[in-house]
Amino acid sequence: MYAIGTPLVASPHAVSCSLPTIKSVVGYEEKDPAIWDFMRIGYPRFVQNPLIVQYLSMFSKQKGLGQNWDFYAVTTESVVESIKDRFSVPKGHWKVHGFHVIAMEKFPEVSPRVKAFLQHTGTQISSRQAEDALLAEGQKSSPHFEEHLPLDQAKTSVIQKIAILQKVNESAVQIATGGMNATYHLLEAIDQDTPEGVYLYIGWLYTDTLSIFRKDYSEKSRSILCLKDWEAIESAFKDPNNPVKAVLTEVPTNPLLKTIDLDRLYSLCQQNNTCLIVDASVSGLSNVCLKDRCDILVCSLTKYFGSGCDLLAGTIVYYSAKAEKWKKNMQNRLDPLYRRDWQRLGFETQKLDLINPVINHHAKQLASRLTEHPAIEKVFHPYQQDSGCQYQKLAGANAPGALISYTVKKNWQAYYDQLMIAKGPSFGVTFSMLCPYVYLAHYQEVKQHLLPPIIPPNLLRLSVGVEPLEEIWEKISTPLVYCE
Repeated sequence: MYAIGTPLVASPHAVSCSLPTIKSVVGYEEKDPAIWDFMRIGYPRFVQNPLIVQYLSMFSKQKGLGQNWDFYAVTTESVVESIKDRFSVPKGHWKVHGFHVIAMEKFPEVSPRVKAFLQHTGTQISSRQAEDALLAEGQKSSPHFEEHLPLDQAKTSVIQKIAILQKVNESAVQIATGGMNATYHLLEAIDQDTPEGVYLYIGWLYTDTLSIFRKDYSEKSRSILCLKDWEAIESAFKDPNNPVKAVLTEVPTNPLLKTIDLDRLYSLCQQNNTCLIVDASVSGLSNVCLKDRCDILVCSLTKYFGSGCDLLAGTIVYYSAKAEKWKKNMQNRLDPLYRRDWQRLGFETQKLDLINPVINHHAKQLASRLTEHPAIEKVFHPYQQDSGCQYQKLAGANAPGALISYTVKKNWQAYYDQLMIAKGPSFGVTFSMLCPYVYLAHYQEVKQHLLPPIIPPNLLRLSVGVEPLEEIWEKISTPLVYCE
């Protein structure tokens, strides 16, 4: 059992930390100092990495500014311009070590919104970039040692692998600082090129994707929750006052792991000259090839490709002729992946073909066992009865990816607390990990009883690793005695 706030891997660049009890999860969400004082690290878009904190603390002291200022380290000048346009002009702006630092006065009505913007868009610098800045400033003597590839070899390795898996030319692949960074900039580019019309997003999607639509495009987007509500989906395309300019869905959705009839949806989009964007982060690029089934794919490479749980990265893949204009538009929009993150990603990508078959095998077996267990209330997995046939069209019969979501019949909090497994956010890494996904991703909605009925608040999301199958099963099944 990892202690509260402990990184789940022994690296200062870890992207997940331990939240071992429901009390710690609630304390994390409530910003309880009793929990946050133990938070050594967290998912980087939600919890600023200590190396970035250390650099910004040093920088603010150098500038002699007091505690009434917030400092942010962001990737590019265009991010600075976005913050100016959305919030206010920073009181200070400096370009240092290849990135940008801005200083803004602390205002209760502004600071949380700036932090949320950076969280949803993935536009802060990476921990490795902060580490190198600290080295340059003489604040560290050496970088954290980790295996990596030479930069050119790393770039070639990653882009070639994605191109092969998705059956496209390498020129159709772009890399970003994360999956959300790719999604944010793509929606921004489409909206600026085609300001009229609306986005249509289908299914209950990943929390930050929902946040982008709700905050940036609240008047320019429409949501359809049910993947099988074809009457509503088809009607959305018939509104002459709000033409659909792009559709976004996930394959499968996170966390309910359901899959829409993608062929039917793409045909509908083609008939209406609408761009179809699919997020394949949950399945992973080794399990599905979506060429000829959508125009553009977005995907987090933090999962599966970055199986060491110590980096953020993402990709966009352009399939169709329609998507070509977006590719050109995006060349200078995406926040560039930092050199050392490239190098680490290239090294970890080499393990993809070894780990993916093991994860797939384990996940399918565990989903079956959980479904049959008397203490389990409901199991959600890519091959579940109501939409599994659609996923099988895309992935075949034996490629579920890492995730299984489930609920237990009773005492779910006691069950979670007693699990002897890594407990924290993220997935698609070499070791198994579990989180109370809805409490982490939608805590305020849980608290205010605003969740749609299809989303169980006590949902547990398991990411299956490559440990021996029986070892994983023992860890997740032994505490089920509390739930019978």
